[in-house]
Amino acid sequence: MPGRGKNTARLVVITLLCTVIGEVFRVPFIAVFPWIAFLLAGNDQGVDFH
Repeated sequence: MPGRGKNTARLVVITLLCTVIGEVFRVPFIAVFPWIAFLLAGNDQGVDFH
């Protein structure tokens, strides 16, 4: 599936940023933010990024 690598890389970067920001500011339930990003990023399947 074309564009899957870009979507995966974007999700990894968002997850890392959420984790770093959550650790710096000691946010409780850090895992919620990457999970929300994962759910929002999963809706790109029908979009053609060419």
